[in-house]
Amino acid sequence: MPASIRAADEALLWGNRITSRPLDLPTQIADPVARLRAVQHETARAKEEVRLREGAHVDDWIRWLPPIAAKGLAAFMRGYARAMPSFPGSVAISNVRGPSEPLIGPWGTVENFVSVGHMKYTAGLNTTVWSYGDRLNFGFYACARAVTDLPQLSGYVADAFAELVEAASRETALAA
Repeated sequence: MPASIRAADEALLWGNRITSRPLDLPTQIADPVARLRAVQHETARAKEEVRLREGAHVDDWIRWLPPIAAKGLAAFMRGYARAMPSFPGSVAISNVRGPSEPLIGPWGTVENFVSVGHMKYTAGLNTTVWSYGDRLNFGFYACARAVTDLPQLSGYVADAFAELVEAASRETALAA
């Protein structure tokens, strides 16, 4: 799970400051609402871990390296990942809260947000969910060797999300 480690005094600085924490994806839970609650529990645990490590992330230390050393370290890690055929990969899943109202500028109204990103050398799949107005946009980027049919995966996610919306509607009706 990617997580911001930007300090309050860095709010106006350009770029991202992130770290990542591993977490379990409870795909074995059949009930979509129970699965969502398990995800909430896991992400809360990971966020607390990020909070407790404030100032002690590897990213905090790397940023003090001279640029040539940081680039060399990144190149080494990419090379290592490529050289190891069984190097463990990962799935990066993040959500970005966008504006709840449409953005309007002199050019007109922004109709949609489309996620653009990159693959980290250790990730087989990067999924980013953006909110914008009253919609959610799912962006998927994948290593072709790790995910051989990205449209099929996207369909599975759409089906699971529809299942969750239906189950949440039932729970809301029962609670009313």
